[in-house]
Amino acid sequence: MSKDWQYRQLYERGISMLPRDEDARLDARLLLEEVCGTNLQTLLVYPEKEVPVAQAEQYLSMVRRRAAGEPTAYILGRTEFMGLPFSVNSDVLIPEQDTEVLVETAVELGSRLLKDQQSRSSLRNTDREGGSVQGQSKSTDTFSSIGQTDQLNKAEGTSVFRVLDMCTGSGCILLSVLHYLRAAFPGADIQGTGCDLSSKALAVAKKNAENLGLRGCTAFLQGDLFAALDNCRGGKENIAAVDSRPSFITNENALQQADAGPAEYRFDMVVSNPPYIATDVINTLPAEVRCAEPHMALDGGADGLSFYRRLAQGIPKIAVQNGIIIVEIGYDQGESVPAILRNAGYRDIRLIRDYGGRDRVVTARTPVQV
Repeated sequence: MSKDWQYRQLYERGISMLPRDEDARLDARLLLEEVCGTNLQTLLVYPEKEVPVAQAEQYLSMVRRRAAGEPTAYILGRTEFMGLPFSVNSDVLIPEQDTEVLVETAVELGSRLLKDQQSRSSLRNTDREGGSVQGQSKSTDTFSSIGQTDQLNKAEGTSVFRVLDMCTGSGCILLSVLHYLRAAFPGADIQGTGCDLSSKALAVAKKNAENLGLRGCTAFLQGDLFAALDNCRGGKENIAAVDSRPSFITNENALQQADAGPAEYRFDMVVSNPPYIATDVINTLPAEVRCAEPHMALDGGADGLSFYRRLAQGIPKIAVQNGIIIVEIGYDQGESVPAILRNAGYRDIRLIRDYGGRDRVVTARTPVQV
């Protein structure tokens, strides 16, 4: 390559190198804009803009990677989810638009819980001041009741709303929920904990929390599901020792509420997009998913349901009374996952479809704790 290219000419060249599918034109444009620091307006208004040889070579190299099956988001090192920017690489799944249904549901239910929590706090303050409330009525909403003593910060007498994300990956679900809840309730103390088996995934999640200005209210713990919480048992005394392991990533301020580690308090809401692809189905997935994305984040065991069974058994031990669980499911798991929760004693189970009309999210309240 010895001469400069014109912008549209180079763009068309990129398209010709990619598989003929509906994403080819978009992928070619996004990669070109990344290299040249341009946007769609350049293609429309300045199609004859010259692109230096060095930039053209860089662009065509990126197109070759895309043609070989590497996802565009990995090549760019970022993607957008819920209107927010997230760093991604081959250590984490690329967040899909369908998962936004889970986040929207969590924000909706979390908002109801926070309003109820604030109402309870206001009533407690009134009681302390010797006041009384006439005609008080209980909310009849399915998800309006939350545990009363579990989420009290005993040191200050204020409520803390805690969200746990199991199999957090890039952190996109947890951080999106925190971003929108904290924006809607600026005075509330909303904390998030993300758990994952992969230390590399947690490094991505930590970076995303920093980029979104949420490190002060998040903790990221490594371990196999609930074992990640057990790693912090014992409060501040054990945090330093555990944190010295390179694979463990945490934020002490977010973990410590009234000198309690995460194993010593309970969560108001648990969200999860766990691995749910049956093992023998993974090899049938599109090449860019099968070959590029981490199998650990895909493989849900022989029937794709192993993580749901483990979550169903473990969540009551770390959730508040009437806590909320919200999980993403596969399109064909709309009967099996609710059945698992029902058999484990969960209540008010609800199935939600995605924008394409497929079963996508299940919500439920935790079993009654005796």
